[in-house]
Amino acid sequence: MLNGNGPTIEEVEVEPEPDATMGLVAKRTRLAVSFRADETDAWGAEVIDERDNYPLIYRDPRQSDSIAKRLNTFRKNRELCDVVLFVNEREIWAHKAVLAAVSPALFDMFKGDVGSDEQNEVTPRAAGFVPSMPATGPSYFEFPQGDFDCFDSLVTYAYTSCLEIRSKKVAELYKTACALRVQACAKACAAYLAQTLSVGNCIGIRKCANYTNDVLLASTVDTFLKEHVAEVVENSLEFTQLPCIKVRVIIRSDQIAKEAGTVLAEKALIWLQTQHHFDRLEHHIENLVDKTHLLYMDDDQSLQDCHDMDERSSVGSCDLVQDYKRSGSARRSISTTGSLGVVASQHHVTGATSVRINASRTGNRYSSCESLNSLSSTSSENTEEVEWKLIAVTQTSDQYWVAVAILHRRLIALSIRVSDNEDLKTLHHIDATTERQILDRAVLLADLVNGTVSKVPLPTMNQARCSVGAACLADKVVVCGGYDRGECLRTVEQYDAVTDVWSFLPSMLSERGRFDAVVAGGKLFAVAGSNGTNDLSTVECYDPHTAKWTHVAPLKLARSHNGCASVNDIVYCVGGCNEQNVLRQCERYLPDKDVWEPIASLNIGRYQAGCTSWRDMIVACGGCDRWSCTDSVELYDPRTNAWRQISSLKSPRRGCSVAVVNDQLYVIGGSDGVQSLATVEILDLVTASWRSGPELTTARANVHAVVTADNVVYAVGGFNGKQFLSSMEILEPGATEWRNWRPKMDQYGISEDPVGETMEGGDEGLGLDNLSIGNSSD
Repeated sequence: MLNGNGPTIEEVEVEPEPDATMGLVAKRTRLAVSFRADETDAWGAEVIDERDNYPLIYRDPRQSDSIAKRLNTFRKNRELCDVVLFVNEREIWAHKAVLAAVSPALFDMFKGDVGSDEQNEVTPRAAGFVPSMPATGPSYFEFPQGDFDCFDSLVTYAYTSCLEIRSKKVAELYKTACALRVQACAKACAAYLAQTLSVGNCIGIRKCANYTNDVLLASTVDTFLKEHVAEVVENSLEFTQLPCIKVRVIIRSDQIAKEAGTVLAEKALIWLQTQHHFDRLEHHIENLVDKTHLLYMDDDQSLQDCHDMDERSSVGSCDLVQDYKRSGSARRSISTTGSLGVVASQHHVTGATSVRINASRTGNRYSSCESLNSLSSTSSENTEEVEWKLIAVTQTSDQYWVAVAILHRRLIALSIRVSDNEDLKTLHHIDATTERQILDRAVLLADLVNGTVSKVPLPTMNQARCSVGAACLADKVVVCGGYDRGECLRTVEQYDAVTDVWSFLPSMLSERGRFDAVVAGGKLFAVAGSNGTNDLSTVECYDPHTAKWTHVAPLKLARSHNGCASVNDIVYCVGGCNEQNVLRQCERYLPDKDVWEPIASLNIGRYQAGCTSWRDMIVACGGCDRWSCTDSVELYDPRTNAWRQISSLKSPRRGCSVAVVNDQLYVIGGSDGVQSLATVEILDLVTASWRSGPELTTARANVHAVVTADNVVYAVGGFNGKQFLSSMEILEPGATEWRNWRPKMDQYGISEDPVGETMEGGDEGLGLDNLSIGNSSD
């Protein structure tokens, strides 16, 4: 290139060839000399001569790795470290320069000015840290709400470029990496979470996407939810932990088909978005969850609150609307003295500055930690806030829908029930549930009539339900509470096989689903469970002589999805979950003392396990260990106060039921995490292994089986993957298949289609020696 002053020499650095001696080599340059017509070669030669004093260069490609290894060694030996991170009262020594090189958030924190000793919440470039450092010596920072394993993995990654974490902590590591803005690790975690989506973990991963404002991950999870929303609603523990807002919509009969499902859910979200009565959003969400909202379709096709409906109209004057108006005037007050979801950060380490990662996990479902805008995934772009979004909708039964949605940047469950305004005008109308049951019964009757005239369908319960508590009381099948279309129930029904009729018993004292019930001392105990909002520690007892429910001593630990059994009139409560923690803890109730006491814990935590008593012991089959279904089976002996493992099931399952027939164990139905199951397994006492038994006529997850005194097994309710069930089916002794019908009686009350002979006795006296595959556990 030429300019007015003469030729220009361009120096282009050329990498030296690898040299085994690793010595100094010439730093070679390429001379590019150009001339104009009035210039001479001598000028260029002089310039070249001046370059005889050329530079030398030495490069060691191994040095960078060596330095990193030495720095990591210094860290492990606590040498030359200038920062100490305390996470859950455990310390991590490090060098600021190394951490700042991989984490812009830590770089901002380390550069921060000296602050006061008090904790102040600041957000440098969306990192959410509180910068404060001592004037001399190493800097000490405490993360009381952080996860030690995640922090330790990220610090190790900063020194070694290698990230190692257990699979169950990827979600927590993802949030920590996003908070520290270690983008490479965050992307790797997000990719793993997207690849391992399942019915059991998709809600939690969607919360992570909310937490980090990760649009790509959120889109992936939303697509999965749309495809599997029915299974998620029925089988996901994380879904049950979402705040559930219940809406009932009054609509004209000619609009029900047009306004069903997605359209109604979107309109309900629009209405809910306008109902803002509190300064804090978490208080607002709690207020919305507090009751069922009764709405009606206005002339402009928008939803309006029935509280404002004209009382002179035919619908506005009905009892349902009037009761709703009265309940609306006495709304539960929300205390604003404390802040939901805010965990007070306490100093456990003297002299350390308490650092709070903004929107860190708390145990409260109304916490603001799920804000889409609480933590940006980039440091330079302002992402638009998503106030509300409908993610997925599923129809659980006629005129009932359940949706997963975002409201005020929170992930919620939305339960929608549709009522025909014409039905509300009449005092005697057929309930939608009853109408569906009549239709189901008619279809079944038609199928049976086509095959034979000697069969009639078994009667159905008055309400479809799953996750119930059920037991045999006074030789009748009693079904309590349960879960129905997003709401937990308190109603109780009993089936009398003699009259072939379902009838109501007095309702429980409170709503209760996802629990278990057991008979002890001639009384029925409903233990723990969920009321749709909170896990319960309460226990109710039904006395058939007084026909009343009463409270007894509560459990020491609240739980839902627990199992129950009784041995020698002592009630045992096994496993379950508390919030999102899967429990190993077990308790037993002593009726004569009215007290619960702890017993030996399970070998593994499990919820939704099938549980029953067998040979004066307690057996827990299958269930879920937080992330996946399990096939393991444990046996508890009250005499030794120890659990031990026995032969595993043929296939993992949760939400199954366990029955004992002629001393044989039956594991019935459930879910494998993907679909509801109709399969049955029977424990072969001779080979100490499980074999296949007769399959149910209908797949049933969260089913409950009851065995009567004559060894007839009743499989009641459940969820078939599409809808909640009000039906039941039975397996009689000696039968090779389940049936959902009964023989038709002639005019003299004699069956026209007698069943087979009774099954012979079980394998008594074989003992349990062949079943043991593990050691006892305290």
